[in-house]
Amino acid sequence: ETIDIRYTPELHKSCLPTSTLSELGVAFLRAFYRYTISSPFEHVIVCRYEGIPVACATISCQPETLNRRLAVKTPLIWSVVCHLHKRMVRQAMILRPDTQLNDSKLDNSEVPAPELIALFCRQDMRDLGIGGELIDGADRYLGSAGQLHYFVRTFDDPDNSAIRFYTRHGFVSVGHILAFGQKFLLMSKKLL
Repeated sequence: ETIDIRYTPELHKSCLPTSTLSELGVAFLRAFYRYTISSPFEHVIVCRYEGIPVACATISCQPETLNRRLAVKTPLIWSVVCHLHKRMVRQAMILRPDTQLNDSKLDNSEVPAPELIALFCRQDMRDLGIGGELIDGADRYLGSAGQLHYFVRTFDDPDNSAIRFYTRHGFVSVGHILAFGQKFLLMSKKLL
């Protein structure tokens, strides 16, 4: 499927205004989507309504190398330098991500694995099942690639509705990650 990047970066920024990618600006988001669309390691799923993107999911099959690849293939470093005044971006350069996994729920042999790195839907299109369709698309894509499971991380906040959404769609909590000055809940989904 051809993905029109004219709308997806703006949609990302409007749906996820506090995400680290959004903090880097629309110009970086354009470069990010140009790269992920053409990358053999990433997969972008877009839902459209009347031809306009209304929801998107981005999967990385090699999330452990994504930042390095973005630094080489996109203006990531320039975007970080230009946006140093933003707290999350400034901390991203200083803090080393620290993963803490609950060993009882996840075998270390399962890391690294693909990661759902972004999933978002336009506000007026929520509660129509589009997010579930994106998860189903990710499951099909990763299952056909022979993957046994994948991860998603979301803000570790009891009021975060994304946690309930991912739980409804088969994800379970497997640990926490401290990254970019924020605490994230790491969730995993096994594929049949």
